[in-house]
Amino acid sequence: MEGLTRIDQKGATAPDLAESWTVAPDGLAYTFKLRSGVKFHDGAPFSAADVKFTMERGAAPDSVKQHQEVAVFDDVRRSRRRIRRPSSSTSPAGYLLLYRLGLSEAVIFSPASAANAKANPVGTGPFKFVRWTKGDRIELTRGRRLSRARYDRAQGHRLPLHRRPRGDRRGDAVRRCRRISQWHSAGEHPAIPGRPALVVKIGPDRGKTLLAINNGKKPFDDLRVRRAIAHALDRKAIIDGAMFGYALPIGSHFSPLDPGYVDLTGRYPYDVAKAKARLPRLAYPTASAPTLKLPPPSYARRSG
Repeated sequence: MEGLTRIDQKGATAPDLAESWTVAPDGLAYTFKLRSGVKFHDGAPFSAADVKFTMERGAAPDSVKQHQEVAVFDDVRRSRRRIRRPSSSTSPAGYLLLYRLGLSEAVIFSPASAANAKANPVGTGPFKFVRWTKGDRIELTRGRRLSRARYDRAQGHRLPLHRRPRGDRRGDAVRRCRRISQWHSAGEHPAIPGRPALVVKIGPDRGKTLLAINNGKKPFDDLRVRRAIAHALDRKAIIDGAMFGYALPIGSHFSPLDPGYVDLTGRYPYDVAKAKARLPRLAYPTASAPTLKLPPPSYARRSG
């Protein structure tokens, strides 16, 4: 499956099914020039009608899309193909719109095949879906050769994607595979004896772990308390303990890959003495100690 844009290895937005775009002076309308000669794997030609269908499908009240990044569908007014808020392509908001169009949740469907996409996805990408053996593997084959250079660079003709086992069995799976595309879990990347050609590359990620404070509840409504907490957090210890060292302190709510990122890591350095000095004297009974609530993901629980 492919989107209007794609996200490259450095997190930048690049053309995909849209080879270029322009933005209206008021920042409310985007015009995309679509690639010509593109077909879906079932032979249907790709056109602007498919983009319109996909956007309306994603923005529909009964849409199954739940990923928070696909707010792009909420931004599109179905009647005029205009976005609700002004955002130039060079502003953070405009960048995020083009970025969101490159997410997997924004890939383009054909009206003829979208209803059966769960079991038989039909896209325009370099590889074509063959079969899905639940709990075991997904098989893909190289798509038809089109005028686009990316198709010619697609390596191999058949690609089996095996379901990765949990725990210690992952090492056995790596020994059998010729290539691992992604290993998301920090601290679990393979160090496999007998596989000297296996190379582990550490890449950037837009993911972030945050400590959110309820500023409306005492004592957190006091800025001095929040600043004291910030100084009391040893971010290096958290990263080493929760992410096995594979993370960076960010000092804000943004990832360094975001265009609006500002490095604030030096604003509240780890300093227990300063934390105690800033903490005001409070009549705060131990029985009313604050609660730290953790969501299900393992990285969040380890961080907590």
